[in-house]
Amino acid sequence: MTRTYNVKTQVFATLSISVTGFCTGTYHSFSAVVIPKIKRPLDEGGWNISLEQGSWIASLFFIGTIVGSLLGGTFNQAIGAKRVINLVSPFIFVAWILATLAHSVEFLYVSRILLGTCYGIFLAVATTESKYLHGSSSISVKVYTAEITHPDFRGVTSAFYSVQLSTGLLYGFLLGYFLEDWRLVTAFMALPSLALFFLSLFIPDSPYWLVEKNQCEKARKELKRLRGSRSNYEAEFHEILTRKREKDTLDNEEQSDSGMRWISVGRSSRFWKPFLKIGVLMCLSELAGMNVLAQYMVIVFDESGSSVAPELAPIIVASVRLGIACISTVVLRYSPRKPLFLLCCVVICLSYVAMGSFTYLKSDLDEHTSIGFISAFGWIPLTCLVAIQGSQTIGFLSIIHFNLQAESFSTEIRSFGCGLLGVVTSLARFATTKLFPQMISWFGLFGVFYFFAGVMLVILCYTFVIMPENKGQSLVHTESKLNANKL
Repeated sequence: MTRTYNVKTQVFATLSISVTGFCTGTYHSFSAVVIPKIKRPLDEGGWNISLEQGSWIASLFFIGTIVGSLLGGTFNQAIGAKRVINLVSPFIFVAWILATLAHSVEFLYVSRILLGTCYGIFLAVATTESKYLHGSSSISVKVYTAEITHPDFRGVTSAFYSVQLSTGLLYGFLLGYFLEDWRLVTAFMALPSLALFFLSLFIPDSPYWLVEKNQCEKARKELKRLRGSRSNYEAEFHEILTRKREKDTLDNEEQSDSGMRWISVGRSSRFWKPFLKIGVLMCLSELAGMNVLAQYMVIVFDESGSSVAPELAPIIVASVRLGIACISTVVLRYSPRKPLFLLCCVVICLSYVAMGSFTYLKSDLDEHTSIGFISAFGWIPLTCLVAIQGSQTIGFLSIIHFNLQAESFSTEIRSFGCGLLGVVTSLARFATTKLFPQMISWFGLFGVFYFFAGVMLVILCYTFVIMPENKGQSLVHTESKLNANKL
């Protein structure tokens, strides 16, 4: 099938905005590589902090995420995604410098909250870009990406964030491996925010946001720039205008108090049905521990008894994950979403069972027998973590966070619904990240892995029932299905 639209500008814009994913990778890898370093005694360059304090460093980031999500929507509606990123990215740099110069763990807490706030604002960019959007994509810059990319190309661009996230994780793990001084690690983690700032200067405004701000002629020019002069961009532009007029008419007919309208929205089935469906799925995804493992990966490898050095194993995991993320751009273009997601669930569940069994069997052995056991089977933790992180990259980031969430709400409540989902997900991620060390002390590491496997089994059954197949459908068609109660 001959492509009738230009992809170069779309690729540049989505790659540039997806540098937020690279930054997110550094946020998560920071906890994994820096906490073990600052746990060291003072004479070894550390602060001799406890794992309890380390769990606060890892988890407070998500409290900041909630704050940023609540603030970011207002900023974004007023000035648009491009300018929000222009303004916020310097604060990411400031937060990293604050961490680099910190002289107490409390300063690290403040830095993590500030980083989380910036990340939350990006999530708000993701979910509130346009009131007139007809549909799709999630996590950082999801809606912006959906708005600027052609429907046929959206499956590919939705994977860009995963690639950037995996690259950011690898970058952070490499810094932790080669640099002994945690302050140097933190200083180098500040650099991607500068790249994000300069790249964001050259991305286009969303045509949907411009139409919402009644800058229709500029919206037409930006859409032409994105699609190419030989494409049928005029038809898409008139579709956006038609949708705006429909929403304006609806708004004029509804003259009631806006607070009462939102109360009505919150009570309506068109909000709470998709909110419960996707909210439960996203909370279960956090309880499944995939994000927690990234935050504590060095500690997990150390505690599990892997035959690979704890500092080296995360680099291997991140490298394979990056390769899988690159392949996923092709996989997502041709594979139906639902079967792919279910397959990823099965792989993750079995990997958790294998890790739990390995850790359990090892814990029952004496020191001499344990050495032989690790020598023979010490490859299992690394293999399982590679399978878990790789499956998460293809199935969870690209399908749940980049597609399913925003497709589940109709246009007029998408910002509201996705914003609340972001808050709920951040609370769940904060709780699981903070409690992970306690869970190990309560259940043992093998018990935690078995718990994660059980949660994945629940996700498998749940998504088999509730997940729709929207691959290849335009955003307008997706919303039509919503309105017809076919999802």
